[in-house]
Amino acid sequence: MKSKLKKILFLLFLLFSFFYTFNIKADSGWDGSYDYGSSGGFSSSSDYWSSSSSWSNNHDYDGEVDPIFVLVILVIIIVVSILFHSSKFNLTTSSWDFELDDIHLSSDSIEKIKKILPGFTEEKFFKQIFVIYKEVQIAWMNFDYDILRKYTTDELYNSYKAQLTILQAKKQKNIMEDFEFIACKIVGMEHNKDSISLKVHMIVECSDYVIDKNKKIVRGNKNKIKYYYEMTFIKGLERENKCPSCGAELDANSNKCPFCRSIIVSNSHDFVLSKKQVLKQKQK
Repeated sequence: MKSKLKKILFLLFLLFSFFYTFNIKADSGWDGSYDYGSSGGFSSSSDYWSSSSSWSNNHDYDGEVDPIFVLVILVIIIVVSILFHSSKFNLTTSSWDFELDDIHLSSDSIEKIKKILPGFTEEKFFKQIFVIYKEVQIAWMNFDYDILRKYTTDELYNSYKAQLTILQAKKQKNIMEDFEFIACKIVGMEHNKDSISLKVHMIVECSDYVIDKNKKIVRGNKNKIKYYYEMTFIKGLERENKCPSCGAELDANSNKCPFCRSIIVSNSHDFVLSKKQVLKQKQK
């Protein structure tokens, strides 16, 4: 009985390891998952499946495994591998032409936003945040920390900076280009005396892949990906005239401290990105 249980656990471990291997992140902040392109995540050089894996030669499993069981495991792996590399199989969504989910912010909330932000229109807001989204993605691609700091909250900026440091150490670059806006809507709103935050669902198409120092693609491919995002943008309603980094006095219209050169984000009158998550994705 114990031997049979060990075999079952061993099988589950292999299947878990296999699926986990393919969960290779893409997009700024690694929010999405690559659609297993020309250089898919399952390879001898993968960071997720290597000789240093926690399942190694000194593992605790010491039972004997009969050849039939091993053959079954190999067949399962081969079948799953074929499915993963099939263009008709995708973990995130079953259709390229997915639409925005049926979630809406109430008309009363929209009217409240307009009272808080005079002159606010959804069309103008969508154009603004799509520009912010593109600037963040391009800044991520080019390791442009000043632009990232300008368009993101301090918390998100610090997270991106840490991840980019690792990417740069590996001498890799996440190429993101050919952005196309598909659809967007506001799905949530929070407000206090200092700020207002708006949660949106947005669909965007773009190219998204990783290259090494020799410009060879090591993750993903050049086919466009359709992303369904949930993002939160926050806007400060009051602004102090002191730099949050060094405390120096600021000009009323300045977005950079003249002393420490910090980009002023926290008390900005403009919307900045505070959260971003991929809900669905599909590669052409």
